[in-house]
Amino acid sequence: PGFGDQVVNAEKAEVMGVGLQVPRPDPDAGHEAAAVAQYRADVAERLRHVLSEKAFLEKASECAGRLQRAGGVPRAVEVMLT
Repeated sequence: PGFGDQVVNAEKAEVMGVGLQVPRPDPDAGHEAAAVAQYRADVAERLRHVLSEKAFLEKASECAGRLQRAGGVPRAVEVMLT
């Protein structure tokens, strides 16, 4: 996540147990390439971790169930438009 509500959403995902956040680097001038390479490696490592740990799938399934029981996308649209 790099802008807007993405940072907050990443924090929420981590708190909910459905994902991991990867802090975006803020490198000093001249160190951008190394920071980008490290960021890519960090994202890949965290993604592999999330995909390999059953707990993330379980939490995501629980979350999906709650969303569906609450009415899913149609209900979310209705709430937003009223």
